[in-house]
Amino acid sequence: MLNVLFIGNSFTYGNDMPHLIETLSCRTPGTPCIHAARVVYGGMTLENHWSRETAARAIRSRRWDFVVLQDGSRVPFFGTQEILESVQRFDRVIKSVGSKTVLYMTWADRFEQGRQIEITNAYQEAAKQTGALLVPVGRVWQKALGQKPDLPLFEPDNHHAAPLGAYLTAMTFVSQLTGTPAVRLPHYNSLLRFIGGLVLGNFKTESETTKFLQGSVDAVLRQH
Repeated sequence: MLNVLFIGNSFTYGNDMPHLIETLSCRTPGTPCIHAARVVYGGMTLENHWSRETAARAIRSRRWDFVVLQDGSRVPFFGTQEILESVQRFDRVIKSVGSKTVLYMTWADRFEQGRQIEITNAYQEAAKQTGALLVPVGRVWQKALGQKPDLPLFEPDNHHAAPLGAYLTAMTFVSQLTGTPAVRLPHYNSLLRFIGGLVLGNFKTESETTKFLQGSVDAVLRQH
């Protein structure tokens, strides 16, 4: 089992994405089962989390296999330095308890896809400076939407992840943290039997869509 602590905001807890990660990993033969804990509040940046101190206390509470840091979705637009400073603060605490820092690269809004490069660059630089493991969710979304712009990854606000977007995000995490190719993970529709009422509602999608999303994850992680 892998014990993972998520620190973030609605981009982390929307559609109970950590629970999707648990389900995908635990139901894939030969893949370590991920147990996901979280310190998440709506609208919080990493700087906010640092000031509140709850996240730092959670990090120190045990030796996690991974601690995932997710900054505010628009913080990278203010430049790399702001996100880097927050990541460095947390990284020192994470390393002090023998855990591994993971950075959750978020996605750009539906109508701001051209700004993904700013998000990507900020997280890549922070990962380079700290030696953190990078989960390039934003790049996976960008690749998928670049080929199929009408994919229902977004909620109606064109900002947060819809159920299918949460599934794509969860697959990216499971693949990057465990090394299991996304193509081996359970298909979206099969999850409805386990967590449909809680997370996925009644939304269903075509099997070919799942295969396409799995291919997007594997293609980006191979390049990463």
